[in-house]
Amino acid sequence: MTSYYLEWDLFYFGGLAALAFGAIAIAILSRQVSLVVMGLLCIDILVYMVSVRGYGVLYWPDLGFWAYNHTRVFGHLGIALYILTFYFLSRQGEIRLPAANYLAFLAGVHCVLAVAHGFDALISVTWVTPLFNVCTGISVLTASIIMVRRRVRGAQLLLLTNSVLLLRLFANSADYFGLKAPFLGVGQLREWMYSPQVSLIALAINLALIAAWINEIAVQRNKARNALFLWQEQEQERLKAEVERQTQALNQALQYADEANRKKSEGLGYISHDLRAPLSAILGDAEMLSPTLNTEQKRYARSIVQSVHYQLALIDNLLEYSRNEFESFTLRPLAISLNDLMDATSQFALALSTRQHNQFRYVAVSTLPDAVMLDGRRLQQVLLNLLVNAAKFTQRGQIKLEASAEPHAQGWLLRFAVSDSGVGMSLDTQSRVFNAYTQLHPQHGGVGLGLFIARQIVEAMGGTLNLESAPGEGSRFSFDVVAVAASVHELSPQPTFDMPTVSMDWPELELGRSIGYPVLPAHARVELAIHARDGQLSRIEEWLSKTMADYPEYHEFYDEVNAALHTLDFEYIEVLALATDPDTPPIVGVAPAAGDLSPEALYLDGASVPRTDEVVTA
Repeated sequence: MTSYYLEWDLFYFGGLAALAFGAIAIAILSRQVSLVVMGLLCIDILVYMVSVRGYGVLYWPDLGFWAYNHTRVFGHLGIALYILTFYFLSRQGEIRLPAANYLAFLAGVHCVLAVAHGFDALISVTWVTPLFNVCTGISVLTASIIMVRRRVRGAQLLLLTNSVLLLRLFANSADYFGLKAPFLGVGQLREWMYSPQVSLIALAINLALIAAWINEIAVQRNKARNALFLWQEQEQERLKAEVERQTQALNQALQYADEANRKKSEGLGYISHDLRAPLSAILGDAEMLSPTLNTEQKRYARSIVQSVHYQLALIDNLLEYSRNEFESFTLRPLAISLNDLMDATSQFALALSTRQHNQFRYVAVSTLPDAVMLDGRRLQQVLLNLLVNAAKFTQRGQIKLEASAEPHAQGWLLRFAVSDSGVGMSLDTQSRVFNAYTQLHPQHGGVGLGLFIARQIVEAMGGTLNLESAPGEGSRFSFDVVAVAASVHELSPQPTFDMPTVSMDWPELELGRSIGYPVLPAHARVELAIHARDGQLSRIEEWLSKTMADYPEYHEFYDEVNAALHTLDFEYIEVLALATDPDTPPIVGVAPAAGDLSPEALYLDGASVPRTDEVVTA
C-alpha cells in the first residue's frame, strides 16, 4: 500500500474518529439517542473502512475467519446505524421521514444479517446480501427524493448521500455477481467508489447533512420555544385580565355587601329608634299613674313597666348591633358598686322568672369588692341578655345568677354565671347559638341578637363567654373579667337606660282651628300630618331638618312641634300640622301617597275625604 493512499486514509480515519468522539461527547451531555447512534455509526464506518482497505488482514493476520468476514458484519451494522441515525433525528423535531417504520424494519433486517454473517459457519446468507443491499439503497434514495419534493431542509444533501450509498451497494453487488459497469472492468467500480477521495467527499457530505439536520432541529426548537413564550405571555395577559376582572367583581361585591349592610344597620337604627318612642310614652304614663293607683292596680302597672323594660332591652340589642356591626364595642370603665349592680340585676331577673313560674336565686359565692373600675352598663347588659335567654327557655324551673371575686395581679378577677334548668341545647345548636339573628325557637320571641351581643361585650372586656349545655338538662353561661380595684369615694351613679317619662298638658285645640302665630304653607304641613298620624318619629325629625332649612322664619311653629316631639305627643303634632293662622286657608283634606297610611280614609272637620294622591285645599 503506497504512502499516497495511506495519507488520504489517515485524513479520512481521523475525521471519522473525531466525528465519533464529538457525537458521543455531545450525546453524553445532551442525553440524545440520535447522537449516540451517530457516534456508533462513525465507529462502525471506521472499522469497516479499515477492513475494506485491507488494514485488518495486514495488521491482524491471526484473526482468521474474522479477518475476512467482519467486513460484511460491520457493513450491515453500518447500514442499520445510518438508517437509525436519521430515524431518531426525525423523531426529535418536526422533520417527517417518509416510510419511517419501513426504514426502521430494513435497519432491523440488516442487524439480523450482521449477526448471520458473524456466524457464517452455521448459516450461509452470502447470496442474500447483494440483493437486499440494492433494495435498501433504492428505498433510502426514494425516501430522500420524497423529502426533496416536500422541501425539507437538508433533503438535497441527504439525496446526494443516499446516491453515494446506493452506488457503493450496487458496486458490492456487481462485484459479487461478476458484473461490470460501462467503460470499467469487473471490480473497478467498487474500487473507485471506495477510494479515499470519494470517501472523504462522502464524509464531508454526511457532515454537512448532519449539521443541516441538527440546525433544522435547533430552528424548530427555537420556534417551539418562541411559541411557548408567546403562549405564556398570552396566558399571563389572560390571567392578568381575569384576575383584574375577578378583583373588580370582588370589589363590587364587597361594595354591594358594605352598602347592603350599611342600609340594614341604618334601617335597624330607624326601626329601633321609632319602636322606643311609643314604649317610652307607655312607660312614662304608667309611672305617672302609679301614685294614684290602688294596690291591685299598681300590680298591673308594675307588670306594664316590666314588660316595657323587656321590650326596650330587645330594642337596645338591635341598636347595639346596628351601631357596632362595623365597629368594636366602646367600653367606658367607671368606678361602680358591684353589689348595687348585682342587686338591681337580680330584681329584674326576679320579675323575668315569674312570667313562666320559675324560681330565681342569686348567689354571691364570695364577698364582692365594694368598688371596681368597670363599664357597669355593659356588664349589666351581658347579664340581662343571659337572664332573658334563660327565662325564655325555662318553664317551672330554676334560674340562678352567680358572682364571685378573687384577688388578681391587676385588681380583681370577677366570675359570673347564669344557669337554668330549661330545655338545653345540642352540640350542633351550641356551635351556632352565638351567631347574629340566630333564633333557636322563633315562637319564644326576640331577634336572635342577645347572645351575640353578650359575647361581643365579654370579648371586648378581655374575657370569653363559655357555654355548658345538654338537651333536657338546661344551660350554663359563664365568663370571667379582670377589673381594677377602685375606692368607694370614686363611685359613679349606677348606669341605667335612658327612658323619657316627661308629659305635658297641651291646650285643647281642634283640627283646623286657628292658632296665634304664623304657620307653614299647607303643602309643607301635609307631610308632617301624615308622619304624625303614623307615629313616625324619625320621619318627623327628618322633616324638621329639611323644612327648617327651607322655611327658617316659622321658628315659633318649629318650637311647638319640637316640644310635642320631645314628649312623643304625635296627636298634638298632627293638630299643629292641620291648624291655621288667620291669614291661611284651612286644610280640609289630606291624602298621602298610596301605602303611606292605613287603608281607612282620613276624616277632617267631620267630612269623610276618600284617599287620593292629591292634596285638597279649600
